[in-house]
Amino acid sequence: MAAAAVIGLRADVCAPVPSRGALIETSAEPGGSRFLVTAGGRPAATGAVTLWSK
Repeated sequence: MAAAAVIGLRADVCAPVPSRGALIETSAEPGGSRFLVTAGGRPAATGAVTLWSK
């Protein structure tokens, strides 16, 4: 899906996110997906992406 389909983005950053070594986990949900970023085994950011659909 193209970037133009993104109609919403929420990100809560709670710790520094390194440019290398971070793990990103995603889970699909109706209308988009959620994500969790961990660094060094600890949560660094969470958020959600909402996608436009017909």
